[in-house]
Amino acid sequence: MKRHYQFPKASDVCVLNPDHDHDRIVLRSRLSHQAIAEKLRRDPSLFEVAQANLKRWMDAEIQRNGFPAHAHKEWADIFRSKTRAEILEILTSETYDADRLRSSAPFCGILTEQEHLGALQPHGSLAA
Repeated sequence: MKRHYQFPKASDVCVLNPDHDHDRIVLRSRLSHQAIAEKLRRDPSLFEVAQANLKRWMDAEIQRNGFPAHAHKEWADIFRSKTRAEILEILTSETYDADRLRSSAPFCGILTEQEHLGALQPHGSLAA
């Protein structure tokens, strides 16, 4: 009897292998977003930076394509329907769905370059 691959559920924890290139990218994203979440907890006004990024991106996409990218629309829905605590959970969760969402997260500009490198530094080769 042939067994078929069963895809993980979005809510399943995603275990990564740092020897795989894609997994290293996801690990860097997790570490960066963990640092972003910590900074957002200290200064919740920084949520406005992410919302402004998202608005700017969506406006440009609408002007260029007539509609926003699906990933950015999804983030707009998250900002509209989730609490800040729930958004912080997305930024720090290790689920497949959280990893997917972080790949299009509008939180650039929250960390300085030094803070970003500092988040990766303890993990050696991930900082390179």
